[in-house]
Amino acid sequence: MQPGRLRERDKLCRMPQRQLLRRGRLPHPGLSFRDLFNRWSKVSSETHSNSACTTCPAGMDCSSKTAAVACTGNSYSLIGASGCTTVGAGMGFTSTSTLPTVCGAGTYSTDGSACTNCPAGSYCANPTVAPVACGTGYYSSSGSSSCLPCPGGALCSSTTVGSTCSSGTYVLPLTYATTCNACTTGMYCPSTANSPLTCPVGSMPNAGQTSCVVCTAGHCCPAGVDAGSCSTGQYAPAGSSSCLACPDGFMCAAAGTSTPTACGAGYYSNSGRTACVQCEQGYECPTGHSATRVACGTNMYSNVGASICTALTSSQTSSSTSSSTVATCSSGYYISTPGTCTICPAGSYCPDIYTMYSCPSGTYSTSGAITCTICPAGSACPNTDGTSITVCSSGSYALPASTVCTPCSIGHYCPNTDRPLEKECDEGYYASSTGMPACVICPADYNCRDKKSATD
Repeated sequence: MQPGRLRERDKLCRMPQRQLLRRGRLPHPGLSFRDLFNRWSKVSSETHSNSACTTCPAGMDCSSKTAAVACTGNSYSLIGASGCTTVGAGMGFTSTSTLPTVCGAGTYSTDGSACTNCPAGSYCANPTVAPVACGTGYYSSSGSSSCLPCPGGALCSSTTVGSTCSSGTYVLPLTYATTCNACTTGMYCPSTANSPLTCPVGSMPNAGQTSCVVCTAGHCCPAGVDAGSCSTGQYAPAGSSSCLACPDGFMCAAAGTSTPTACGAGYYSNSGRTACVQCEQGYECPTGHSATRVACGTNMYSNVGASICTALTSSQTSSSTSSSTVATCSSGYYISTPGTCTICPAGSYCPDIYTMYSCPSGTYSTSGAITCTICPAGSACPNTDGTSITVCSSGSYALPASTVCTPCSIGHYCPNTDRPLEKECDEGYYASSTGMPACVICPADYNCRDKKSATD
């Protein structure tokens, strides 16, 4: 104890108790002078000690109250703090004497060290958690809080999106790709972000495989692919899905024929022939649609290559092979009874004056005809007399020699009336009935995936 305080204690000890009570120095009469002084000395000592404390500096640990120790590691303290605080996950250490920073979006800190940018190919949605790798088909750049889906039609890795695909190639969405896929042989790729599609029957991919074009005349495209040219004895108009046999009375001499050639007068042919046959002597071969030769009747004759038999005169016998006098009617007439010429009626043809033939289905004639006319492509000829010839409306079609127009099927449209080219509706369009000349755009908020209807 200091000398001054000892003298003060001795002075109080010698002072009478009554005097101490009057001065207020003895709060309780039951306490001795020594007990009173000891209590006062303790309070005086604590007061003297507090008045000598120093505020703890920032960056220091004063938890011992006897010394200031520098904070270590990822810890800090502000001025007046009793101890150092360790920086937690999701926070970035700056210094031992300043507050840490809060890690922002796309950064992380798992141990309270500095906030670090999330690496490319990963995402950091929670700054307290280590980076999470993007799932397959997703990518991210450095400092991302989420991954983005790889777009279709472009090169993509886990860290970046590269160049877009050129026409006729494709890459599907959510796909990692270093090169674009070539469109599958025999198919077309209208979009660089979708799978290849098959062309409708009667069509084929164009050179760049970006769309479908009508099948080449003389060729057939049964499954959206050019199957090659038709063989001899066959033909195919443009847009055909199959090769057709050359019809009666026609020839298809060369491979890849698009239009049959009609046999001339004095010739005939049956289906699938590559050449017309010259009519033999004693037979007649009407122009056009004859599949076989026809023998001359009684009192008739013909030479090789004759289109009609000639009537013998009264002076000739049935065995005569020629005559200088021939009884004739005008062209387009026939002898209905001996000595009577009658005009050939509509729906028939009269290649000679002795015979009248009915036109076959798919052909027609007007009165006075010597041949029948093939119903043209794009029209329907239900009657052989030339009445009710109908031009096919948009959304239907007819090949040559057709009696009816065929409506385009549901889910398809038919841009041409003279060829069987049915095209499937594009994505986002539909055709809910037959005979549609064009597909209808799908209304908003409707589903037209089957291309045949729009459902909500």
